[in-house]
Amino acid sequence: MQERSHMVEYHGSFFDNFDCVLNAAGSVLCRQCFDRRSGCESSPAGTLGNAHEYTDLLDWYVETFFVELEEGEEDEDIVIFNKDVRRAINEAFKHLSSAFVQTVAVHRRYHGLTTNQKSRRVIDYEAFLARRRELPGVNYEKLYLMPGDAGYVLWTGAKRSFRTAITEALNWQFEGDNLDDVLDNVLEGWPVIIGEL
Repeated sequence: MQERSHMVEYHGSFFDNFDCVLNAAGSVLCRQCFDRRSGCESSPAGTLGNAHEYTDLLDWYVETFFVELEEGEEDEDIVIFNKDVRRAINEAFKHLSSAFVQTVAVHRRYHGLTTNQKSRRVIDYEAFLARRRELPGVNYEKLYLMPGDAGYVLWTGAKRSFRTAITEALNWQFEGDNLDDVLDNVLEGWPVIIGEL
């Protein structure tokens, strides 16, 4: 028997990792960092667009694969995924998440934004951001990694791998015209541009 596309049993408290809500009015830490007794680190300004891509992919992932119907409720447009497909897609999202963290770390190291180097390199990074913001067509608020930037290939490859993993996982359950319909249905809301490698 096939089950709804609800995957909690495969990732447990995976989404608890994204609990970035301030603990109290007087706290400058989110709940997660407060519990770990560590400081919150937001994405550097040069990767804010990529952070938005990541959260857009997270939202898409949840909306696409975590559909919940009330008992007895039916919806013809909802795709029912088997356990193997759901497990594979969960693993793919974990890899995407890991790649995003690595991408930000690479960007920080390259620009000297790690805690040991930060004070010396802030002026250089601010100049980099100013130059980037002057480029035509660049979103001033959400700067993205561009070809040639440290971390660009890693993040672009991760987005591409995530989409490919979804397609491959769906191939395990569906075939022929049914596969084409499911792929169209699942990928029609894909929220980000993958980019060129």
